[in-house]
Amino acid sequence: MNWIKSIFLILLLTVSLFEVLGIFIKPSEYFWNNRQLFLSKNSTRTIGEEGLWTYQPNSKVISAATYHFSPGINWLEYKCTFETNHFGLVDTNVKAGDKIDLLVLGDSFTEGQGGCPWLSKDKLQQANVTTKIVNGGLQGMGIQSFKYLSDWLETQAEIKNVMVIAISNDFKRRPIPTFWKASEPCMNHGNCNLRTDYWWPVDETSTDADIVKLGADRFNVNDRLNKHDFSESLRYFSFSYNVISKYAGFLKKPNAALVDEQELFDLNFKALEALKQKYPQLKLILLTQRDETGLFGRKNADSIYVEDRLKRQQINYTTCPLAISDFMRIDGHPNEQGYKKISACFFAQYQQKS
Repeated sequence: MNWIKSIFLILLLTVSLFEVLGIFIKPSEYFWNNRQLFLSKNSTRTIGEEGLWTYQPNSKVISAATYHFSPGINWLEYKCTFETNHFGLVDTNVKAGDKIDLLVLGDSFTEGQGGCPWLSKDKLQQANVTTKIVNGGLQGMGIQSFKYLSDWLETQAEIKNVMVIAISNDFKRRPIPTFWKASEPCMNHGNCNLRTDYWWPVDETSTDADIVKLGADRFNVNDRLNKHDFSESLRYFSFSYNVISKYAGFLKKPNAALVDEQELFDLNFKALEALKQKYPQLKLILLTQRDETGLFGRKNADSIYVEDRLKRQQINYTTCPLAISDFMRIDGHPNEQGYKKISACFFAQYQQKS
């Protein structure tokens, strides 16, 4: 029986060592199920019937996110305030009546969600940029939505050229026409449902503690009613469990795009081709996602598929590699260091002649 005790002791010591090491290793997972999002009250508007939206023009927007793990482990991951221009986009150096030399289309990484906008008026002034640039990044957008935004902006101003900054996930996103309309009772009037509303409104009087408490209340309701997956918390708290689950995942070879996602990829690639036809000098930058970084990160199936298809369709692109240290504590968005890298990738392409 001594040998059984010895094996048990070795296993216990090994697990304990793994747990200690895990304290110093940043997880590559994006625990979005544990996240709660907040925006300034009445800060968004819908445009048309295709799911296009922007922030309210010429306004100040607060954007925040909290994370929650039972029992009672909650924190404010980020809180950022930025100003919008007359288009309802992150304010840059374009005034009403100006021609747009470069429209930069993208999602939350382009907007600068979490780390505060990296492509904004003050950043362009610091870089002594006089070219008229619009930050067309909006959280949750995909390639098809980029095209809708470009089409709408063309009715507002002349656009000379376009750059797209994307993650592979953008190539399988679909605009949801009813999403922002459905959010209006909560975002504009405060009539919110703890279970169903995605964003919740805050204002300048909301303290960090207020936002964390509201996020905890929302999470606790959803955790009970939706029977939140216990393995999510276990993977966050236990490095050993994380290692085991990751190892099991490595035994599976990454597949190409799922069959039921093919239609979404087709729609978004069609939108990209349309943008390319309208703007022949269009440049595309692909960013690394959090799950592709860190000790257990590897290029995901979407990225493999997207890059292969871009090559097959002869669409030129460049990559902007990010490391796990370039992301926030646990959120899927970059930190200040990561956004500086994205900014450097952008300016490298901006300065490069087509």
